[in-house]
Amino acid sequence: MILLSILFALAGLGALGLSQPQHYGWARGRAASAQERRLLQASGWSLLALSFGLAVGAWGPARGLIGWCGGLTLAAAGLVLFRTYGRPRPIRR
Repeated sequence: MILLSILFALAGLGALGLSQPQHYGWARGRAASAQERRLLQASGWSLLALSFGLAVGAWGPARGLIGWCGGLTLAAAGLVLFRTYGRPRPIRR
């Protein structure tokens, strides 16, 4: 459950990052439409809420909140490393 929570946090933070124009442009090579940005934001927040629910369900409210914050940190570090050292050219369709 904890690994699943971290993976959902990674996906949620990734979606929230892609909802920003500069990151979407880097990944896709074009600007995002307003509808795409809203969809990415909604899915990102939903995935983060699901991640929180999994962490609290697995560890209880007190430890779950702390574990979820740790999972968010791991997910964010992974995204930063990918953005820094990952593929430098845009992903093509």
